[in-house]
Formats: sequence, C-alpha cells, structure tokens
Amino acid sequence: MTHTTAPAMLTEQDVVNMTGLARGTLAYWRHAGQGPRSYKLGRRVRYDESDVLAWIQQQKAATSRGGI
Repeated sequence: MTHTTAPAMLTEQDVVNMTGLARGTLAYWRHAGQGPRSYKLGRRVRYDESDVLAWIQQQKAATSRGGI
C-alpha cells in the first residue's frame, strides 16, 4: 500500500501569524478571490502551506525593488 503525504493544512490564524496580515484582510481577499488559495473543510477555512509559501514568493517577485 502506498501512502501519500498530504500538504500541511493551515488555519486562518496560522496564515495571519506567518504573514502579519490582519484576519479581516484575509477574509476580504477570500471573498474577492485574491490572496493565497484557500478552501473549506466543512465550515472551516484552510490553506495548504505550500500554496501560502508560493503566494509569498509571487508577492516577493512582483514587488521587490533594489538590492542584489
């Protein structure tokens, strides 16, 4: 039997802690279809850690200025 490893699931609070964004900002972005990809398991919002990290890298690439 082969086991696959599921991506680490993050809560909204986990993403707030990782990014420093306000909880309300994440909620608005979900509503507007922006920000890191999210989904619901039942009534609870979840984020895959890999999606959040990829989104952070996209933001970094799109907004970086100066330096090396």
